Amino acid sequence: MKLSRDRHQNKIKIVVNDKSKVDNVSETNPIKEDKNSENSQEIKDSENNESEKEKVIEESTEESNEEKTTSDEYIDIDKMKSEIEEKNKRIDELEERLQKLYADYDNFRKRKEAEADSAKKYAAEKIVSELLPIVDNFERAVDASEKTKNYDSLKEGVIMINRQIWEILGKVGLSAIESIGNVFDPALHQAVFCEKKEDVDEDVVIAELLKGYKLHDKVIRPSMVIVNKK
Repeated sequence: MKLSRDRHQNKIKIVVNDKSKVDNVSETNPIKEDKNSENSQEIKDSENNESEKEKVIEESTEESNEEKTTSDEYIDIDKMKSEIEEKNKRIDELEERLQKLYADYDNFRKRKEAEADSAKKYAAEKIVSELLPIVDNFERAVDASEKTKNYDSLKEGVIMINRQIWEILGKVGLSAIESIGNVFDPALHQAVFCEKKEDVDEDVVIAELLKGYKLHDKVIRPSMVIVNKK
């Protein structure tokens, strides 16, 4: 029984020793945890240091980029100044050309205005030159009739002069408006008064008081007429 007890005690002792080991193990775990914590703190510190280094590198890179950008801006400003000078020079050249063109145009305008005034002033030169021989013939006819007292000759001279005048006027597009026997046309005729004739249709021109004329297709003077009204 003792032996058995001893054995039992030994067993108990062993068990107790095992428990002690367990206690020892449990006691040693905080130490390991402390070491782990220290390691974790070191890793964390290392990461913080790395982060700070990266931040410093980024700031340095940003400063370098800013310096480069500033340098590029200075280069761009110089380039812009050069371009502005070239453009200002081009503008001066264009302004000078514009002033010359304006002066040329002003001279051209004045010359054309002078030509237009001259053309307007002497527009009748050609027709007047053609009428001068007729004036000469008319003066000769008057002088001859006064000397000879032959009025039949004067009449023939006047008829000839009238024919010459119409030849000249016809060349420039002048024509007489035919009125008597035609239906009244307000675009060609001006009615002075009306008369009643049974043997003539209504609104027909029965007499002409003043002959009308057209220059080409334009009425320059309407005929003054008497119109039949029933």
